[in-house]
Amino acid sequence: MLVATRRRLRPHAGALVGAGSGLLFGASDLAVKAGFGVAASGVLKPAVGIWLATALITGIGAQYVSARSLQLGDVITVTALTGLAVNTANILGGLAAFGDPLASGVLG
Repeated sequence: MLVATRRRLRPHAGALVGAGSGLLFGASDLAVKAGFGVAASGVLKPAVGIWLATALITGIGAQYVSARSLQLGDVITVTALTGLAVNTANILGGLAAFGDPLASGVLG
């Protein structure tokens, strides 16, 4: 069963790895936002260093994963899914972790 699943997903490897890189980029973005939130509060200064390290590690990892996804798949598909994953991670992370409000009105 696992071998059959791998065979079916192999043509989509670049897109799937691209989506993974997008999630890493989103995690990096959320770590930066958390670090600035901690820094603005003025307490727990060591926590700023932890968030900065998290942002750097996930950001660098995302660069490598993104480069690999572009080697594996079609540029347009990989880029589209990477962007989709970044935006989804940022929106859901903002809602869940930071309590960001949803937009209201016609344009929102």
